[in-house]
Amino acid sequence: VTNTGTCVDNANNVADPATFGPIKIDKTKPVVSVTATVGGNPYTPGTPTKGPVVVTFTCTDEVGGSGVLGTPVSTTNVTTSGSVTSPACVDNATNVGDPVTFGPIVIDNSAPTVTGVDIIVPATDNNGTNVTTYTVTVTDNVSQNLTATCAPAAPHLYPIGGPYTVTCTATDEAGNTGTGTFKVTVTPPSYTLTTVANPAAGGNVSSGGTFPLNSQVTVTAT
Repeated sequence: VTNTGTCVDNANNVADPATFGPIKIDKTKPVVSVTATVGGNPYTPGTPTKGPVVVTFTCTDEVGGSGVLGTPVSTTNVTTSGSVTSPACVDNATNVGDPVTFGPIVIDNSAPTVTGVDIIVPATDNNGTNVTTYTVTVTDNVSQNLTATCAPAAPHLYPIGGPYTVTCTATDEAGNTGTGTFKVTVTPPSYTLTTVANPAAGGNVSSGGTFPLNSQVTVTAT
């Protein structure tokens, strides 16, 4: 601003003109931006992660504006689930930027729980039995609809005996892995006695019948 008037004293001395400025009017609020990373990779809100999530807020003033008052960048390491709100963003003209909230941030450091049901099954023949399916449930405090991978995988032929250990694992969306075990026992096959053949006696012995002591017999069962 330049003084366009004349400054003269009573002795007709004229003062040199004075200029004041520049005058900068800034009515534009600064702007807050946010970035978030996990291990150097971008983080998407709502995604389960082990963390920590590094949230960075940046306060920026317009080009030619009055400039940001204080530190323009704020970084927070988030280790618990929730949301984070930016600190105050103020320019040198005291315009206040709108705060920005980032989230939800989902921190999950708990492994899923894997539970299997023990199996006791009779053998179908002298080789054992082929177990075709397992009953395994997986529960997690964050992730849903998880499935387990078991070893040995079904179907699997189990010999007579046991108990045999089956180990199942499941991994949640945050990368936590849980393990559970259960047992498989195969009992000997059961047979129904149908005929006792006594060659020495020249025929079969029916239920309740007798044959000589020390006889060689052939037992047929199904």
